[in-house]
Amino acid sequence: MQIQLFKWPSFFLSFLIILNTGCDKGGSPNPPPPPPSPTIAGFSPSAAAAGEQLIITGTNFSANASTNNVKFNGTTATVSAATNTQLTVTVPAGVTSGKISVTVNGQTATSSADFILLGMVSTHAGSGVSGFADGTGTMAQFGHMPDLVLDAAGNIYGADNLRVRKITSAGVVTTLAGSGNNQFADGTGTSASFSTLLGIAVDGSGNVYVADLGNNRIRKITPGGVVTTLGGNNIFGYLDGPAATSLFFLPMGVVADNSGNVYVADAGNNRIRKISGGVVSTVAGDGTPGFADGPAATARFNNPMKIRIDGAGDLIVLDQNNNRVRKISGGVVSTVAGSGIAGFADGPAATAQFNAPAGLAIDQAGNIYVGDQVNSRIRKITLAGTVSTIAGTGVTGFQDGNTSVAKFNFPNGLDITSTGIIYVADNQNFRIRKITF
Repeated sequence: MQIQLFKWPSFFLSFLIILNTGCDKGGSPNPPPPPPSPTIAGFSPSAAAAGEQLIITGTNFSANASTNNVKFNGTTATVSAATNTQLTVTVPAGVTSGKISVTVNGQTATSSADFILLGMVSTHAGSGVSGFADGTGTMAQFGHMPDLVLDAAGNIYGADNLRVRKITSAGVVTTLAGSGNNQFADGTGTSASFSTLLGIAVDGSGNVYVADLGNNRIRKITPGGVVTTLGGNNIFGYLDGPAATSLFFLPMGVVADNSGNVYVADAGNNRIRKISGGVVSTVAGDGTPGFADGPAATARFNNPMKIRIDGAGDLIVLDQNNNRVRKISGGVVSTVAGSGIAGFADGPAATAQFNAPAGLAIDQAGNIYVGDQVNSRIRKITLAGTVSTIAGTGVTGFQDGNTSVAKFNFPNGLDITSTGIIYVADNQNFRIRKITF
């Protein structure tokens, strides 16, 4: 019997040969080598504002800009140019200070140093020329504006020497009240007159209060522009009691609480006063110019210029000639920051130095901001008791730009929105400036 051998079809044998040659001895494909990991050698500048460009240097980046995923403390940035060793990126909006990371082909490198976010200073309104003109943005003109305040809708009210001005968040400037004549008259809108406005405040109903220094009065302006006298008369002096017969001496600062009470930094009397229910009383200060913490009745101030209320309901006072920020809480006066020496020094609150500070604001977290007038800087006092400079070089002048190069000229009043935008009455630049982060 003849045995027939089975023959595999030729095409099947070819398939087996190809399959065998595509496998290693273990029967699995050879994996390609992994791409090299990126590294970050550094970045420049080390601090910048949102919208500014920054250069990242390193190795193993992708030359295709779109395949480099760059993040600033977790916020994705746009890469505009790329080589294997350098990336050009734009600092994204909403970023915070922190590490920079670069991810290429699924592999991530993180910077050893932190990126520092700077704010950006811009002009919100004002031409820079002293004068009077309503209008929008830089078409408007201001005189000397030593204080401003924000209402709940984000409108700015400025104490512009002889007028109260209103500036919307879009920069539209109008006159709420004031004839521009240096005299005294209650009335509506431009039929009312003031004499050197120094401090301004607004309550929850939109009523505006001003410290009318030249008339030694505290005035109230309704949202409709009706001006009345809340306390004091043209005679300077010191007298508590019924508001109509009370006496003030160069009142400079004013603030209103949610209960209808108005507090006054009565600079010439070196006292903090209160107007409530038609009666004026003294909250703190013995009337002698000087410096003393302790019980409110024996505490001493020296030209208290501005006053605000913090989230706890305590009074924060800018004690200008003492170059300190003070606090009145539970009938006791204490020092928040400032050594009392006129100068410039950041650092611990007790040794920090200010020079004739003139602006005061408090954010929702309780941090205090100071318009440090002679130092031409905006300063911040944290709850932990640290003073830092957030804007201004210390060189007097005018320059918009990021906060490390911006210049101010005797910055006075300031206020801060719930989202952290700071508005500054840049007094000698005749502008309202805006600081955003």
